Amino acid sequence: MLFTTDKVGNTMSIAMRPEDAKAWFGASSPDLSVEARARGKDWLYTYLRSFYRDPTRPTGWNNRVFENVGMPHVLWTLQGIRDAKFEMEADEKTGEKARRFVGYTQVTPGVMSNVDYDFIMGIWSRTFRGCRNPRSSSESRSASGFWCSWSC
Repeated sequence: MLFTTDKVGNTMSIAMRPEDAKAWFGASSPDLSVEARARGKDWLYTYLRSFYRDPTRPTGWNNRVFENVGMPHVLWTLQGIRDAKFEMEADEKTGEKARRFVGYTQVTPGVMSNVDYDFIMGIWSRTFRGCRNPRSSSESRSASGFWCSWSC
């Protein structure tokens, strides 16, 4: 929703103070409008699909694309609960052990199939970016109205 003083393309203001976010979530939550502009729609699509359960994090969630992000997985009921699988692997040059991501394990299903969830994330990531871009096509602007109203 835009008020009379707002301009299309402005970042979103929230009531949560950064120090509160750090205390509650371990870090400040990212502004996805800024991330979408800086990193692009492909990054946002992958980010929305890369959450996994992590009991070591304050929110109980982590993200493969944005490690230790201070944001819970608000769409977990759609995607379901997943655990990330990692293996320890030695670096060939240094011999140091490092975690290597090998995939996800679906713990509980979401209300959407994996295919449907991925499809919707594709639509949302494109329209979320269009929501912040006044030069996007009229189709993206009308579709982005759904994302903007849904995300606020």
